[in-house]
Amino acid sequence: MQYSNLKGMYRYFFLLIFILSALNMSHAAFQAAVITLVFPHGARQYSMGEVGTALADDENCIYWNPAGLGTYNYRWRGGAVTQFYEGLLPALELHNLHHFQIAGVYQLNVPHAMGFGFDINHIQLGQNSMVDEEGRVVARFRSRETVFTLGWGFNLEDFGIENHSFGVNAKYIGSYLAPGIGEGDEGIGRTFAFDIGYLYRFLKFGRFGLTFQNMGPPVFYISREEADPIPFTINAALAFKGGMSLWNTWLFDIAAEIRISRELAKNYPNKQPDPFWKALYTDLEDERGIEEVFYEANINTGAEISFMNTVSYRFGFLIDRLGERFERNHGIGITILDHFEFDFYSIYSPEGYRSEDFDINSHGVRHGQRGFSFSVYNLAQWSHNDFHWWKTRTIRE
Repeated sequence: MQYSNLKGMYRYFFLLIFILSALNMSHAAFQAAVITLVFPHGARQYSMGEVGTALADDENCIYWNPAGLGTYNYRWRGGAVTQFYEGLLPALELHNLHHFQIAGVYQLNVPHAMGFGFDINHIQLGQNSMVDEEGRVVARFRSRETVFTLGWGFNLEDFGIENHSFGVNAKYIGSYLAPGIGEGDEGIGRTFAFDIGYLYRFLKFGRFGLTFQNMGPPVFYISREEADPIPFTINAALAFKGGMSLWNTWLFDIAAEIRISRELAKNYPNKQPDPFWKALYTDLEDERGIEEVFYEANINTGAEISFMNTVSYRFGFLIDRLGERFERNHGIGITILDHFEFDFYSIYSPEGYRSEDFDINSHGVRHGQRGFSFSVYNLAQWSHNDFHWWKTRTIRE
């Protein structure tokens, strides 16, 4: 049987569509493709309510803000790698849904060249089926999406511009929603995108982060005439980082961030979607006033306290009014020998979990979702001082 003319002949599997919507219930999720582009990772960032645009101080900064690569960080000297894993949507009891990511960073000892990194972000959506008009299964396939990212961050301190860092990402995207259904690449979408990031450090403890993510052409699965935009996203965040030492021993660090994000995409039923730069105003033209603009924005906030560079406790909240998500996240981190870090997170958001302030009753699809990260950093500098890591200055500069 030929599958080249899919439109009007077969109906797509509704379960997969529901999964994609549940993974990210934002405005652009209903118009844009490639959910993996806006799917966060890092157990530390998750447990703080999905923040990291202004902190951007570990290997996951490639996703959150590549400008973090341009800020001196002790843990990246000689290289660092991290991996992250989580099961998805436990409320659906679909055990073949999972998310995996691996990233690496290397920071040069050259002031303005600074750091480089890579990130591989993969979501496995399980085995799905396509049926004909009579409900008969005509194809089975494993759906998945993968994003490959290369990042570079730098600063201009050699030129007298201090406390400002900049970064850029280049991404290659493969979205395999229905691979193998036709003679060609039907059911497979491929495209590319760029991110730019900015990070400003002020008043010793303050940070401001700004990113423009997923600037690129649309993606199509069947024909170019049926393309969908990718989720162009703007993030702005404020963060605080500080700590305290006593008797030559570093006692604790405190970090906190609030992030506001808005996805922008404009699709049409009978013509090509608007490019990302045009969606900046076409996606907002029907909205009246600043309150309506921010109604469709997500708010993420969280905090972390770390004791003697060894044990960290984290908590945070995700607020998504349009997608009816109100989530309370928490997690822990363990650091040993100034080289190894293990992080864990969990989401609390049962069905009906309510925020009175934002008038949200959560749908609870991510309640009980958990994940972990394992990181190895500062690979080129091993010494006897590692056995006294709990006395040293914080590793996150």
